[in-house]
Amino acid sequence: MERRKIAGEWFSQLQEGIEKIPFTSANLCCYENVGSNNNDLPNAVVLTADANREVSLNEGSVVQLEEF
Repeated sequence: MERRKIAGEWFSQLQEGIEKIPFTSANLCCYENVGSNNNDLPNAVVLTADANREVSLNEGSVVQLEEF
């Protein structure tokens, strides 16, 4: 749970300062546990725009990582 909180805080900070960094947007994506550290990410993730609540993998838009 602590990692989710940290990720949400980072996402919020990126959104607040987006004009100061060399990116046009910041996206928060969720995915199921990949099973081990440094494992490959899944091909598809759930894109959510709200970093301040618990996110379910059944919510949001499923996108392919290749789209980013």
